[in-house]
Amino acid sequence: MADKTALETAAVLVALVGEILDGGKASEAELGAFVGPLHGALAELTQVTARLLED
Repeated sequence: MADKTALETAAVLVALVGEILDGGKASEAELGAFVGPLHGALAELTQVTARLLED
């Protein structure tokens, strides 16, 4: 369940940041606000992948 939640969270962040980047009008501060959440999602997905590779 946690793995599915991690993937869903990352997918939402990817879609949201993609839309913002496609719009081309985001400020540095707006883009900077996503650094923490994107880092967290990437870290979580890395842990999920590591667990899957161990099996």
